Amino acid sequence: MRMRERFIFFLLLMGTLVLPTAASQAEIEQIQKTEFSRQATSTAGEEAPPRPNRRDTPDFEASLIRSALVALALGVFALGVKKNRLSHTARRLRMVALVLLALGAYASYYQFFRLGHPHGFSTTDNFHYYVGSKYFAELGHYGLYECSLSALHDRGVRVPAGPDPRVRDLRSMEVSQLGPIRKRGADCRDRFSPERWRSFSQDVGFFVEKWPPHVRNAIWSDHGYHPTPVWTFIGASVAARISLEDRNHRRFLTRIDRVLIAATLLAVAWAFGLEVGCLVAILWGTGHLWRYTWMGDAYLRHLWWMASLLGLCALRRGATGWGGAGLTIATALRLFPGALGIGYLAGALSDAVRGRWKGRDVFRFALGSGCTVVALGSVVIFNLGAQPFVEFAAKIGEFTALSATNKVGLGAIIARLPSSGTVQPGLWRAGFILLFAALYWRGLRDARPWEAAALGFAMIPFITDPTNYYYSFFSMGAVLAHRRPIIGVILLSTGLAWNLSGLWLYRSYAEFTCASVIAVLAATWVVWVMGRPAGAEVGLATEPNAQPPL
Repeated sequence: MRMRERFIFFLLLMGTLVLPTAASQAEIEQIQKTEFSRQATSTAGEEAPPRPNRRDTPDFEASLIRSALVALALGVFALGVKKNRLSHTARRLRMVALVLLALGAYASYYQFFRLGHPHGFSTTDNFHYYVGSKYFAELGHYGLYECSLSALHDRGVRVPAGPDPRVRDLRSMEVSQLGPIRKRGADCRDRFSPERWRSFSQDVGFFVEKWPPHVRNAIWSDHGYHPTPVWTFIGASVAARISLEDRNHRRFLTRIDRVLIAATLLAVAWAFGLEVGCLVAILWGTGHLWRYTWMGDAYLRHLWWMASLLGLCALRRGATGWGGAGLTIATALRLFPGALGIGYLAGALSDAVRGRWKGRDVFRFALGSGCTVVALGSVVIFNLGAQPFVEFAAKIGEFTALSATNKVGLGAIIARLPSSGTVQPGLWRAGFILLFAALYWRGLRDARPWEAAALGFAMIPFITDPTNYYYSFFSMGAVLAHRRPIIGVILLSTGLAWNLSGLWLYRSYAEFTCASVIAVLAATWVVWVMGRPAGAEVGLATEPNAQPPL
C-alpha cells in the first residue's frame, strides 16, 4: 500500500473516532429515555422486557443499514475479483468505494454514534467484567452473585423480586432459590477490607440501581464471571484505576475498544494492503451476530480479536516470533483463538511432508509463543496467585457443558437435530470433524505460513461452539483474500446471509440454528477454495515476495 493511501485511510478512520462527540449528552440521554419508554407498559407503570419480535427498535433499524452496507460491499468487492477486467480509473473508484464502505461499516457497528446503549456503561456485560475483575481477589470465579446480593441487601435494594425469586448458583451452575444463595453470601463482608467493601457496594449499586426492573430480576440467572486469568489480570488492572463516579472515566472505558479496534484495522491495512484492510473492517463492522446490542460499550472485550489479527499481521510481515506471541496472547484471553496457532503448526507439518520445511521459522514461532506463556503465567501468578487457573479450569468446563440457546457451530446444529437414538451426537460430530480435517489438510498444500494460521478460523465452528457474539473471528479469514480474492466474496456473502437471516428471525432462537448452518457451510467453502492454487480461480498473479523479517 502506498504511503499516500495509508495516510488518507488513517485520516478518515481517525475521523470516525471524533464522531462520538457529535451527539450531545442531552441527545444521548433523550435516546436512552426513548428506548426505555418503548419498553414500558401502560398497565404496570414500569419498564417491561421488550417483546421478542418487535421491529421498531434502534437495533433493528441499525441492522437494516448494516445489511445494506454489506450487500453493497459484496457487489463492489466482487467487481474487482478479476482486476484485469477493470480499467485503471475503475479500479481507483472501486478502492474509494471500499474505503467509504469500510468507514461506514465501522461507524454502523456503533449505530453511527447516535443511538447510545440504553444503559450507558452500566450494562450487564460491564457489571460482570468490571466488578468481577476489579474484586476478583475477594470474589474469585464464584462469588459475584452472592456477594452482590449481600451488598445490595445492605443498601436496601431487594433483588430479584417476585413470589419465587431465583438465582444461579455459580458453583453448581444450577438456578436455585434465592435463600440459600443469600445465606452463602452472609460472610462476604468479611472477605473484604472495610474500604474495599464500601467500594464494592458502591460499584454494584452503580450498575444494578440503574437497571430497569426486568433486567434487575433476570441478571441473576446469567452465567456469572468466567474470563481467563490473563484477561482478569488486565481487566482488574484497568478497573482499579478507573472510578465509576467520574463520567469521563466511564466514557474512556466505553471508548477504549473503539480506538484499539481502529488501530488494529490500520495494522491490517499496513500488513495486507488497503483492500484487505477495508474488507476486514466491513466484515467486522456489519456483523449481525456480534452487533452493538451484544457487545456495545463493553470494555476490553475485543482484546482477543485484536491480538489474533496483530499476530497474523506479524506473520505476514515475516516477524514469526512476534506472530507466535500475538496468537498466544489471543489464546490466553479467550481460548478458541488457539485454532490459529494450531493452523500454523498444521501448515508447518504440511510443509515438512511436502518438502518445504522451514525449521528456523517454526523455532521462532515456538520461542515467541513459549516466552509469552511464561511471561503471562508469571505475571498472573505474582499478582493473583495460582488459584485463578484452578478455578478457571473448573469454571470453563462447567460453562462449556451448559446448553445455551445462542451457541453457534457444528455442535449446536447436532444438538438441535431430532435424536434418532441410534448414533450418539458425539459420534456424528467426530465424523464431521474427520471429514473436515481431510479437507483442511488439502487446503494447506499451497498455503503460506500466515495463510495456514489464518485458515485456523475455519476450525472454530467445528471443534467448539462459541456463543454468537464471538463470531467476529470470521472477519480474520478475510486476510486470506490477499492471494485469493474469491474468499472475500465468500465471507461477504456469509455476512450478508447472517444479516438477512437475523432480520428474518429477529430475536428468535431459530436465528442461532440458521447462523450455525451458515457458519459451517462458509468455513467448509473457504477451506475448499484454499485447496486450489492461488490465482487459479481469479486469474491473478501470485503474491509478490514476502517482506523480510522484522
